Amino acid sequence: MFFRLVSIFSLLLFTAATAQAQSSENFYENILVDEEIQVEDKAGDAVRDARRLLQEKPKPITIERPEFKRRKKPQPVKKAEKTAAPEDLSAAPFGLLWGATVADIKNLGITLTPIEIKDYLNNYAATTLPKPIKTFREVDVTFGADNELWRIIAYGELLDDTPDAAKVMRLYKDYYQLLAQKYGNAKEMFTPAVKMVEKEIEKQGRNETVTVPEDQPIGNPEFLSQLQSGDAVLFATFENGDVGAALAVNVDGDNRSYIVIDYKNLKILKERQQKTLDAL
Repeated sequence: MFFRLVSIFSLLLFTAATAQAQSSENFYENILVDEEIQVEDKAGDAVRDARRLLQEKPKPITIERPEFKRRKKPQPVKKAEKTAAPEDLSAAPFGLLWGATVADIKNLGITLTPIEIKDYLNNYAATTLPKPIKTFREVDVTFGADNELWRIIAYGELLDDTPDAAKVMRLYKDYYQLLAQKYGNAKEMFTPAVKMVEKEIEKQGRNETVTVPEDQPIGNPEFLSQLQSGDAVLFATFENGDVGAALAVNVDGDNRSYIVIDYKNLKILKERQQKTLDAL
């Protein structure tokens, strides 16, 4: 029994030793195989990495720059527009105000568009007037160097008139009466066209035909063309000491007639003249 147990024990030891030897051989073999595979894998990875780098397109290099805040330029401070004292203002045609500044007129809701007028400074075409008159197609205003409204000029609607200028003459007579009533001191100035006409005169008991100059009256059959050429001139003036107005009849290049009213504040002009005299 004892020998049998010894034999069995010896067999187990031999079997264990053999298994251990085989395991040791496999272990080292595994190490060698793993290292070779690992080396091969690493070599393959290096080749693949190199190939990929060669095939890849170069990526743009971006450099992060620090943000610099730019200083804002200081905005110029707008000066308040000049306005006139209420006591320096007075009622003017079309709802305007004599003595008003550009800012004052704009504050009334009137639209001012800069224009050029020969021999005058600081001129504007005025629209959206508080008191428009249908007879007039355009109203221009002048503030001058001192920025105070002292002149208003209104242009009437264009009329397709008759050769004797009958339409514009009716309008002229209507406004003549109105301006005379408001401002007084009406004075009409008429320069007639002169036409050479034949007349029979008695000379030494004999009748002779001679050619003599003859003034053509207002409303003659050629009055429209005479006004257009400037051979005939018709206008009237009115004034009350503070305001003066001139009413004129004009004809454009297309034979269209119209009236013009030119208002001037005489009081403001006199005050300017006085300041100049005081400074001399």
